[in-house]
Amino acid sequence: MPHRRKALLIGCNYPTSTHRLRGCIDDVANVTEFLVSRGFSTHPANMVTLTDDADPRSSYFPTGHNILAAMHWLVSEPGCVLFLHYSGHGGQVPDDHPRGEGGGYHSSGFADTIVPVDFERSGMIDSGALHRVLVSDE
Repeated sequence: MPHRRKALLIGCNYPTSTHRLRGCIDDVANVTEFLVSRGFSTHPANMVTLTDDADPRSSYFPTGHNILAAMHWLVSEPGCVLFLHYSGHGGQVPDDHPRGEGGGYHSSGFADTIVPVDFERSGMIDSGALHRVLVSDE
């Protein structure tokens, strides 16, 4: 029996920000087209899309909470083929953990981040948090 294919696609243009981007939602559309051509289904049980042109009150608006919830959904079922796409701002924050403790693996002293649309309120999502959800399943 073939493995179920699940995809999470996130695109943030930040339209109300002074640091607006213009192509991230288009990136999501292009990646969707690519995945469909490779046998992925766009059914909501198999593909979740978070973009900042969605209703801000919906679970499809890429807030920090919604992104992490969608990532938990992505890895919730063992044995699936998984695909994650993020298009939006990235950043860095000081890596507060000594190397090897709690995810502090960055020789630069900084952890990479993704930037949800509500970053001013909820903060950025750092690589340690991404690892805990996507790899360690915490």
